[in-house]
Amino acid sequence: MSYLLIPTRVGLPDYSMRTSLDGRDFNLRFVWNMREERWYMDIRTDIDEPLALGVKIVSNWPLLRGAEFDLRLPQGMFVAIDATNDGSPPGLYDFAIGKRVELSYSPVAVP
Repeated sequence: MSYLLIPTRVGLPDYSMRTSLDGRDFNLRFVWNMREERWYMDIRTDIDEPLALGVKIVSNWPLLRGAEFDLRLPQGMFVAIDATNDGSPPGLYDFAIGKRVELSYSPVAVP
């Protein structure tokens, strides 16, 4: 199974990016919650309509599980892959490509 790595950014507690998934553009926002010490993700359309807000980043688990019925969302699978396999959530500085936890997306069709 092929997958894409989403280029999340190290140490920025609140940022957004535009990305193309399965041939459609989406806006992703990542927010660090200091109280919980957890990352959250929002998914919006390319015109900023909310699709999934406040998705908690959990290691080694399908992040949109239970939302597959919403055809407006990306139809592939987001997973925060923990390279150490201990299952702990990513910290502020270890959630990016090449860090302990990487956000992957498995597309519905191989590009």
